[in-house]
Amino acid sequence: MFSVVLKKLKDTLYSKSKGGAAIQNIFIRTFSAPERLDMTSLAWVGHIPFAYYLVAIMKPRKVVELGSFKGNSLSAFCQSVEENKLDSKVVGVDAWEGDLHMGTFPEEYYLELKDFMDNHYPNFASLKKCYFDDAVTSFPDGSIDLLHIDGLHTYEAVKNDFETWLPKLSDKAVVLFHDTTVVKKDFGVIKYWSEISTMYPSFNFDFSHGLGVLAVGKNISEDVRVFIDVATKRPAAINNLFYGLAQDILPEKAFAFVEKLRANEEFKCGRQVTHQDINNIRDVALSLEKTNIKHAALLMELAHKLRPNGILIKKKHFEYQENLKSKIAK
Repeated sequence: MFSVVLKKLKDTLYSKSKGGAAIQNIFIRTFSAPERLDMTSLAWVGHIPFAYYLVAIMKPRKVVELGSFKGNSLSAFCQSVEENKLDSKVVGVDAWEGDLHMGTFPEEYYLELKDFMDNHYPNFASLKKCYFDDAVTSFPDGSIDLLHIDGLHTYEAVKNDFETWLPKLSDKAVVLFHDTTVVKKDFGVIKYWSEISTMYPSFNFDFSHGLGVLAVGKNISEDVRVFIDVATKRPAAINNLFYGLAQDILPEKAFAFVEKLRANEEFKCGRQVTHQDINNIRDVALSLEKTNIKHAALLMELAHKLRPNGILIKKKHFEYQENLKSKIAK
């Protein structure tokens, strides 16, 4: 996968850009599978490779996330800090109460994420369990290099989040907005993005509900400047590149889901999984049937729980189980 990515970068995007070498080196040197993936919250998973990459090239002093939910995005930022040995602080801000769009959150969401952060990134990561407007006074002006806004998605809320936290941003700051492509009642991110993205250098990823990248700082790093420049000139290529990297983590993602279900000892997540998620799990199982029947069987078992009447899934589930039984008998 990496060799293909690097060739694409070299041949089609960065052959004449001095920033290309740095981008290639980061991919080949540091990108790895995510340490944390909560499979009941899939909307942000597609952007994990970019989150990792952006932190690696920015080397931010402070990363702040508004709306951490179950921690997929926050964990990606933290993993990049750790693996790239950066001198950064990462703070996740959330009341963990839920909102108009997400419903009510149980206390377990916060406790589980806090336990993960305390065990994996105790030296530089922390959570603030409070409202965004209450947390803002805890940060000095000009102190935040990377801000991720992913809270309540009404137009008024997103606008307020950006304007309230704007004084806290440094002259190198980048702001990420999630759900920039969602067209849905009461979702106003797409409208606000259409306004704010014309005021600063920007790029918008068009998959996984959209992720807007806004270069707010007047002195953004050269690597960020090069990325924005190339991305705006070749948006399809950049979207395909990072979408491909996201697809590359699917097996790990699927197996994490299986492990989570087994750890909980009962299946609770089916109602939150989309039709496409089931297809993805099924397809990964099919791709592994000749090389790793045990993993293929685990995934197909999950797909069968999610879609018990699927003809192909039912057939393959039975076939894989029989295959495993025959291997055990031998």
